[in-house]
Amino acid sequence: MVADHGLWGLRGEFETALQAGIGEYLQTWHTEHKQHSEWRHLQPYPTWPESLTYWITCLHFHNWQVWEYEDYCRGDDDNKLIWAKRNLDRHNQLRVNAVEKIDEELITNAQRPGPECPVNSETVGSIIDRISVNALKLYHTLELRGDQEQRLSILRAQDELLTRCASELVAEIVRGTRMCVPYKQLKMYNDPVMNKRMTKEYHKRHFAG
Repeated sequence: MVADHGLWGLRGEFETALQAGIGEYLQTWHTEHKQHSEWRHLQPYPTWPESLTYWITCLHFHNWQVWEYEDYCRGDDDNKLIWAKRNLDRHNQLRVNAVEKIDEELITNAQRPGPECPVNSETVGSIIDRISVNALKLYHTLELRGDQEQRLSILRAQDELLTRCASELVAEIVRGTRMCVPYKQLKMYNDPVMNKRMTKEYHKRHFAG
């Protein structure tokens, strides 16, 4: 749970968490990735208690992993394709879980909204997800050679706008003047209960020789 520092303390804690979770670890992860042939050795984040910083960092880590595995999926090594796709799906689900946890942390600790309070369809967690992906694009664009100033300018402007939108939405949630309802994605593709193609029985019935 977020520490109780009062309503405006919650907004300040959010802004600190956003800066820490998105800004501080990407270079470390890339450095560690280059040092290890297998990604299971990577430590995505310190063993913090669950908090806004923890879940924002989780989200950013899993977005980074999705990015890296997608590169393998688009490569010409078919032997790695299945391995990459399964890991991509796993991290994508963990990304979704982190988005929901961010929203739960904020809404649980915010002012209870009135009955006529307007509802925002996009949650804070989903905005942070977009900030995270934009940060990955910015990081990898900086690695490119040649003139990338136009692209970098767009990405930096988007980062500034999204960060402001998230901060302003948090401020409204904290005041109780706007509410977000946590959006449950309820993904089906990686749930064996919901996706019959994941079951052994399905594969035996349709693919048995």
